[in-house]
Amino acid sequence: MASSVDEKALKKTKFPPEFNKKVDTEKVNMEIMLKWLSAKLPEYMGTEDDDIMINTCHNMIAVKFPDIKRLQIFLSATLNGKEGAFCKELWDLMLSAQDSEKGVPQQLVEAKKEELKQNQASKVAAKSRRRNEQAENEVVDRFRRAEQAPRDDRGPRGGGGGGGGRVQRFGGDSSRSGGSWGRDYRRDFGRGRRDSRSPSP
Repeated sequence: MASSVDEKALKKTKFPPEFNKKVDTEKVNMEIMLKWLSAKLPEYMGTEDDDIMINTCHNMIAVKFPDIKRLQIFLSATLNGKEGAFCKELWDLMLSAQDSEKGVPQQLVEAKKEELKQNQASKVAAKSRRRNEQAENEVVDRFRRAEQAPRDDRGPRGGGGGGGGRVQRFGGDSSRSGGSWGRDYRRDFGRGRRDSRSPSP
């Protein structure tokens, strides 16, 4: 009864043209493909691992020439409309694996390369951040050590020769200013007094 139902569904269902291509699993690394199926099928199901369903799918594709159309019909009651997308993704991988030298799908190879590239970029970024943090910490430590150093180690801040020098300098400036002011006073006011005298007869 189940077989007749499958046959009717097979005739009514429209499949992608890729499903007409055969896959020889002897040319495919089935260990990788079965691991992929075990990880991917639960994602489409939206549940935790279903060992019975996964094992059944394994058995359906682990033959010399799997029938991907029959697998899609089988999954229709479980994936609720997503069986077509799952089987299309699975079959594309198996077709690619069949054409590769080591039986590994090129899509998975490229995905692994991208993963390694991102991991390497993350490591480089993390290393750069650590270097920046070390440099910042070193600057902060130097600043703190300078702040904690004794005040005497920073040089004299007043008194002694330094203070005397400033007093002498300011005194010199003041005396020069005073001398100039005195000369101006004598010149201006002294002339005024001489001009105010009565002319001699």
